[in-house]
This record gives sequence, structure tokens and C-alpha cells, in this order.
Amino acid sequence: MARTEVVKQLWVYIKEKELQDPSNKRNILCDEPLRTIFCVDSINMFEMNKALTKHIWPLDSDDVIPAKTATQKEKQKQQESEEEPDDPGRKEKRQKSGTKGFMAPLQLSDPLVKFLGTGEHAISRSEVIKRMWDYIKQNNPSGSIR
Repeated sequence: MARTEVVKQLWVYIKEKELQDPSNKRNILCDEPLRTIFCVDSINMFEMNKALTKHIWPLDSDDVIPAKTATQKEKQKQQESEEEPDDPGRKEKRQKSGTKGFMAPLQLSDPLVKFLGTGEHAISRSEVIKRMWDYIKQNNPSGSIR
């Protein structure tokens, strides 16, 4: 389930159980199931979204790891990158690896394939945006975008 769907379902649950603080609707009064997830008696809606990070992982991750371990790994990566001088080969590797984020190839809809006119059915989001901007620039003689 996407993170947005999880949050949406949580709000459905919160409203069904009438768990919003009547004096401040931004605060959620945790019942037993929510207390198990958030480890507090009440939480505001912004803290709730942050606390969910511990419970939601990417679908493509091979091993699900708790947030604390992920933070330690991020610190380790940051230390390694600070210790190593900028290696041009390393930057090239990052650019070539496009399997995640904006570089991941995505399935295109038939209308988008037709619009792009290349016959490609899967390209990265960044490449789609680049081609859209190229089209806009080529087809806007005044040079201004409204």
C-alpha cells in the first residue's frame, strides 16, 4: 500500500472511532491499537506522519529493516562519502544505475507513447519531463510559458 493510502486508512479509522481531540482536531487520542503503533497516548497529525516512517518500507526492499538501523546505515554511507574524494567513476556509476526514483523506467500510457512519438513504452520519469519541456520549448514561438 502506498504511504498516502496508509495515512488515508488511518484517518478513516480515527474518524470512525472518534479519536480526534474535540478541543483540537489536529490531535489524535490513541486507543490500544494506535498506542501499539505510536507508543504514546496522544499524537498530533504531523507527528503521526513522522512516526509512520518506522512502519512503512519500500516494496522493492529485499530485507525490511527498522528505521533505527536505516539511520545507522545512512550515517555510515555519509561518512564513507566524506572520507572518499570525489571519484568521477563513482558519479558515472550513480548515473548509470537508474533503477530507483526518478531514473527508474516506468510503463507509459498509450497516449503518452503516442505523444512522445518514439515508440518507447518504458522510460524514466525525468526523461519524460525532459521531453515534455523540449516539446513545449519547440512549440512555443514566443518563448514564454503561461
